[in-house]
Amino acid sequence: MQQMAVDEKSIVKIDYTSADLPFSVREFRPTVYSDREGYNCLLGPDTENGIFGTGVSIRQAVNDWDRSFSERLLQADPEDEVVQYIRDTRAIHKKDVW
Repeated sequence: MQQMAVDEKSIVKIDYTSADLPFSVREFRPTVYSDREGYNCLLGPDTENGIFGTGVSIRQAVNDWDRSFSERLLQADPEDEVVQYIRDTRAIHKKDVW
């Protein structure tokens, strides 16, 4: 899956191992970045086709992304590249554990 290129200066470094983050964020590590309007969280090629969250704080952007993540999985088109990436990643993780 292609990940949108984000200017390094805009990327917000967060601790993806923090228990305060939603599990989906810890597992898939979407890019968190800032812009003039606040913070964004993205997994995928762009804000239209990827899983996207936004907010005036990092916490709001991450929580919005987690909500978008859950909705996207429930409404997924079988041809959805981002959802397929998530399913493939989860399948690999299960194999690694067992």
